[in-house]
Amino acid sequence: MGTAGLELFSRAAFASAIGEAALAPLGRETVLDFEVDDVDATYADLVERGATPVAAPQDRPAWGVRAANLADPDGHHFEIYSKLPTS
Repeated sequence: MGTAGLELFSRAAFASAIGEAALAPLGRETVLDFEVDDVDATYADLVERGATPVAAPQDRPAWGVRAANLADPDGHHFEIYSKLPTS
């Protein structure tokens, strides 16, 4: 899928991954992922353009990425990520 991907999570696992204390209402069963060159700059640009912040950029070593989660004006969630350097 090029720089886009699809992740399948249980609702509880997704809530935990983005730091939500409680399960969200139904409607967040799918999250589109987009690989970007710079998560922090892209996140800031998307928020400036009207995206709703969901989870700020953070390193996720277990996944090998730096990622952030946002929502579009209709509440659809998406994730941007870049791969962490490997040593």
